[in-house]
Amino acid sequence: STINVNGRGVNNLANSDYNFIIFKAKARNLLTFQSKNRLLSHLALGYMTSEDQIHVPKTYQLLTGGSSSLRGFDYLAIGPGTHLAVAGIELQRMLENNWLAGIFLEGGNVYSHFEAILHPVNNDDRTKVSQGFSLVKQTPIGSLNLSYARAKHYRPEFDIWKWKWKWHFSIGMEL
Repeated sequence: STINVNGRGVNNLANSDYNFIIFKAKARNLLTFQSKNRLLSHLALGYMTSEDQIHVPKTYQLLTGGSSSLRGFDYLAIGPGTHLAVAGIELQRMLENNWLAGIFLEGGNVYSHFEAILHPVNNDDRTKVSQGFSLVKQTPIGSLNLSYARAKHYRPEFDIWKWKWKWHFSIGMEL
């Protein structure tokens, strides 16, 4: 298991024209059961004090999407907003020669305000959901992960939601 909590921000006392503070917490867990099965879970929560997203540098904004948060969406393409809530679960089965196959379900968003988590006021505030399949090769330098995810995207020009498939590839530690 890993847990990461951090906070940062600026204040006009430090010669900044804008004030904002960001808190983020991320947790990942790996549970092995029946010797060949694994359950991976992840949770990310965040809060930003500033409602003025335009003047907050992109590196500080609450954003999500991509292979380590919401597969099926582009990397950090969801957001910005003031409240981050993302969770996911993946069931994997160990195969031969350090290969694993899995299925996953993930959901969350970067919401414009806290109430939007349960009561979205527009399509940007609706919870994003993805699901799909993964194939993992465990190596001495870390895991090679290939995922094929299906996510529901809003198409404002047609005022409809449409499922889209997307490939994701990542290299590194699972936790």
